Amino acid sequence: MNLGCRSCHALAALAALLLAGCSATAPKPTVPPVLSLESCPVAVGTLDAAALAAPHKTLESLVILGESVRSRLLSTRCADENAGRRSAYLLALGRQLKDDLTDYLGRAAAWQQDYGRLDRRLLAYYRRCLGEPLDGSLYRSCTAENAGLDAERWRLDAAAAPLQQRNQELTAAVMKYRADAQSSRLESDQTRQDYTQAMRDYGRWLAEAYALSVTPAVQPYAGKADCPAVAEPPQDPEALLALGSGLLDCFGKITGLQGQ
Repeated sequence: MNLGCRSCHALAALAALLLAGCSATAPKPTVPPVLSLESCPVAVGTLDAAALAAPHKTLESLVILGESVRSRLLSTRCADENAGRRSAYLLALGRQLKDDLTDYLGRAAAWQQDYGRLDRRLLAYYRRCLGEPLDGSLYRSCTAENAGLDAERWRLDAAAAPLQQRNQELTAAVMKYRADAQSSRLESDQTRQDYTQAMRDYGRWLAEAYALSVTPAVQPYAGKADCPAVAEPPQDPEALLALGSGLLDCFGKITGLQGQ
């Protein structure tokens, strides 16, 4: 029975992206990584791209668009952050898998060396004891050696079963990791595109909403509705969100004031 060569080499080929080399030293125990994702808000409705691109907007249409773009921004930002968490989780999982592969390949190599030594002992035994007249001390010596060789063979055969099982587990784990990593890369690309587009849409709406809030037609109501005023456009994402929320709140108040 020869476990090490074909099984170890097959697994090493699958693990090429994770493992640069083999080591017989078992790694220190590691805490399994945990994937923790946020519960993302669902975007409200669908964004009317044509309405957002329209050059002239009413206060009411800006409120509707503002709720849509803000909702979409929060949803896509959360999805993008979750994609980052999944990517970090897979990175930690890959490092742990690399340690597991190193440990397995080291133990498989040690098993292979033991079996190689057994083969060499068997060859010496055959040369000395097979096809030769066995009597007296030679008979006793060969009999004892044969019993020892059988015991060593049984020990190695028994040790091969858990190694084969571990080989199968790690082969499946490496294949799943590669598929999950590819899926994660695609997810990250998509969520980043969605978030980037949502940021552009939100920025466009925010610029138009703020511009309307300081026009002569709206200005008389803006003070009563506590519309936000800024000296310079904020750069921080949270500040941008806060500004948009403030504008939506004041626009809602203005629509109520206009009806009085």
